Amino acid sequence: MSMHMRRSPWPVLALAVITIATVACSPRRVMINQVGRIIDAGQPAYEQETDLYLLSHAFPSHVKLLEGLSVSDPRNTELLVLIARLYAGYAFAVLETESEALRYGQPPVIGLGLTRENLEKEVSHCFQTGAAFALKALACKYPDIRDHLGQAGSAVAYFDTLAPADVPALFWYGFNLAGFVLHNLQSVSAMSRAYQVESAMRRVIALDPTYYYASAHLVLLAYYAARPPMMGGNPELARQHYNQHRLLIPQPMRLRELYWARYHLVQQQERTAFTRALTELSAEVSPESRFPLLDSVAAKRAAVYLNAADHFFDD
Repeated sequence: MSMHMRRSPWPVLALAVITIATVACSPRRVMINQVGRIIDAGQPAYEQETDLYLLSHAFPSHVKLLEGLSVSDPRNTELLVLIARLYAGYAFAVLETESEALRYGQPPVIGLGLTRENLEKEVSHCFQTGAAFALKALACKYPDIRDHLGQAGSAVAYFDTLAPADVPALFWYGFNLAGFVLHNLQSVSAMSRAYQVESAMRRVIALDPTYYYASAHLVLLAYYAARPPMMGGNPELARQHYNQHRLLIPQPMRLRELYWARYHLVQQQERTAFTRALTELSAEVSPESRFPLLDSVAAKRAAVYLNAADHFFDD
């Protein structure tokens, strides 16, 4: 469907925000919840979208709308988690996909009109902001949570006390934080928080391993496969999370195979397998795909990595 045929809820929702600002506190909270639920109910539409250029405009408008609503209802945890999820989606699907192309000297795959430097700043900012909103949601229920995240042992013990109802906030905290750390590998401050990603995703798996397409396993697959053993990598744990994800999501999923090729096969210097996998992954996404957005992101990145293979292999 062409862009001019798509209709955005933005004007209607913007009018709702203006209306909300003029009503009393209790009715206002009800209306905020209703708007939040409308956008939350629309999340499947994001997951079905394959046009990343269109999403590059949709994500920011909805994020800023929800941030405005959260000012009027700052302890609305569902709203805070939804904002964290939208920041994650925008940073991962749009900004990071474009950034990866420019990082390896290739043409933009979306056409955002940003330099590589500005893209890196923006993607880092969005991941960091998304993590902050998710942590704020957790802090509404656990006011002392920030006091326990400064040391690995304390953070692990604290995360282990979280309940199944905390999974959405915990997952989007870990997902956003993983993205922030990945884009700030030269920052001691950012790297010192990497253990929180591991602890958060382990707890998500313990509470609800299927949450958001079992993606906690994908985060840990990349976490353990992207680094050599001397820097904390663990090929065996990466393989375990790859296999566990395949058990939970047996349908073909390009993002899983992309992570396996980009991180594990590169670390193992298996160029032939890497080339074969990415050639398949970069093919056009079928309309019958169960994961249209994630498969589209994976296809675009596969094409980028395939053309940049000389950056990854010694031979």
